[in-house]
Amino acid sequence: MPCRPLQALLLFFCANVCLADITEIEPLAFGRIAIIDNDSPEYISISHVGVVSTSGSILVIERPEVGEFLFSNLPAYQRLNLSARPTQATSSSVQYSSEQFRLTAIDLPSAIDTDGNGEARIQVGGTLSTSGSGSTRYIDTQYRIRYQITIDY
Repeated sequence: MPCRPLQALLLFFCANVCLADITEIEPLAFGRIAIIDNDSPEYISISHVGVVSTSGSILVIERPEVGEFLFSNLPAYQRLNLSARPTQATSSSVQYSSEQFRLTAIDLPSAIDTDGNGEARIQVGGTLSTSGSGSTRYIDTQYRIRYQITIDY
C-alpha cells in the first residue's frame, strides 16, 4: 500500500517497499487566537506533550491541540527515528488575507518504538509565528500550512 498524503505530508525512507499504514487521528491545530500587536514576529507554540506558550501579543481564545498520528503495519519492536520540517514558507487561508503565518518549528519525539503489533502513535506540536510586518490585518478565517514528517528505520 503506498504512503498517502494527509494533513501533513509524510515520507518514509525504507530499505524495502513502504508497507506502513498512516492514520491521522487529530490534526495539529493552533486554536483560535487574536493578534494584538505585530510590530515584531509574535508566536504561539504547543509542544508535542501539549504545553502551550505565547508571546505577549497573542491572545489565546480557543486552546491549541497537538496533532496525533498512528503508524501501523510496521515491524514489531522497531525503533523509528523521526524528523520534521515545514514544506511551505507561509500559510494559505480559506479567505484571502494579506497577512499569513509561518510554521517556524515542529515539535515531535526524535525516536519512538513500535509495539508488539507494529504500531506507534506520535503527537506533534509546533510554533506558529506572525509576519512582524506591523499590520494586524489577519482576518477571521482558517489558515493552513503543510509540513513533512520523515520516519527512518
